Amino acid sequence: MLVAPLVTYLARIFGTQPPMLFGVAALAGGFILASFATTTWQLYLSHGALVGIGVGFTYIPSIPILSQWFEKKRSLANGITTAGSGMGGIVFSLATDKMIESISLAWSLRITGIVALVLNTLAVVLIKDRNSVIKPSQHPFDTKLLSRYEVWLLLLWSFGSMLGQITLLSSGPFVSK
Repeated sequence: MLVAPLVTYLARIFGTQPPMLFGVAALAGGFILASFATTTWQLYLSHGALVGIGVGFTYIPSIPILSQWFEKKRSLANGITTAGSGMGGIVFSLATDKMIESISLAWSLRITGIVALVLNTLAVVLIKDRNSVIKPSQHPFDTKLLSRYEVWLLLLWSFGSMLGQITLLSSGPFVSK
């Protein structure tokens, strides 16, 4: 989520979809390039950096969109999408495990990249924000917040929890044998 200030700024200038499409391309490209990695540093750059940047560019602009469409039951809608995200992670992880068993790690990464490209592109094309209607005020990065102790605690907690979650979801099928 290190790219969040940049992504927020770009979404404000270009709209929601262009940064998300860049993220989809980076995400899919990272998986596909990882399938050709022969050294650890290549895997760090492709699967680590490129997929991470892709997730940031895809996820950050999508966060406020659901809340724009619900006035009542907003928390329920957010809860359902969060649960769906978790279920998708489980299904994707199990499917990847079966692909690795059936074909190979390289082809599993390529298929994952292609599926991510197709489904995320479809989602980005269909997503509609209401920014022109509600005209939200957006601040890409407020440096005054960095002087607050509570913000640093929240950032450390977020980084730690996401690191653990992403590590488990991304590497689970690869180390399960």
